[in-house]
Amino acid sequence: LNLLTINLGSDDCRIKTWIFPRGVLLNSLVGHTDCISDLHFEEINNVLISCSFDGFIRIWDILSGILLHSINCRSPIPKCYSKSASEGVLFI
Repeated sequence: LNLLTINLGSDDCRIKTWIFPRGVLLNSLVGHTDCISDLHFEEINNVLISCSFDGFIRIWDILSGILLHSINCRSPIPKCYSKSASEGVLFI
């Protein structure tokens, strides 16, 4: 599936994924308990990585909206970065 999406995180603790340019809401991702501080889309794995001031990094399947992993860093996280080393391997 080849979709162009816009992903927005906000202080309501939700991440919204919109299909561009139609403006259709694809998913509203719920899981963080404090402001979303950064988002990173990993195209190779079709995942969205979010970090928040709640101290969690969360990894989402962008199409289904399913939360794949949560990592508790125990302190606020202002930025997130990722790099795919190979298929199935993601460094955060």
